[in-house]
Amino acid sequence: MAGHRRSIRLPEYDYASCGAYYVTICTHDRECMFGEIVMGKSEVGMILNEQGKMIKQCWRDINDHFMDVRSDDFVVMPNHIHGILLVGEQSTVGARFPRPRNNVSLGKIVAYFKYTSTKRINRMHGNEMRKIWQRNYYERIIRHDGELNQIRKYIQENPNQWEQDGDNPSRMQINRRGAVPAP
Repeated sequence: MAGHRRSIRLPEYDYASCGAYYVTICTHDRECMFGEIVMGKSEVGMILNEQGKMIKQCWRDINDHFMDVRSDDFVVMPNHIHGILLVGEQSTVGARFPRPRNNVSLGKIVAYFKYTSTKRINRMHGNEMRKIWQRNYYERIIRHDGELNQIRKYIQENPNQWEQDGDNPSRMQINRRGAVPAP
């Protein structure tokens, strides 16, 4: 008997509402596949490989595919991405606004991104079966401009925090239940 998956979404929220959303999408098994963080004496930066460059382009393509959706700040990390999506009226931050004209939900936008990026990366490597992304994604409804600015800053500074990032494999230790962040 298959188990029922518990949703991590807000049960009463309409994810097709206009607003700003902060999204994190992790790779399958947290595999580092988009490049590496380079730690310099005065600078830290994410160096994208070909797959990472493809992910960056696919994120930007969201703007062209969905009429009322604009991608805002985002960062590609070795094994995940963080990004802000503005759905509907572009000056709107908050929740519970009317639906955008094209009536697209956050889930459809993320599904499009994951499908397109997986297809392009698999085509790049001549492999049609490789999983790129974990099954779900994390989201946060951005409720006001102060929160939007705070998330933008977090995204921009995320490569600098890689040493402490819970998704950094060097911080993971394996126990019999799987990978858990190291103390």
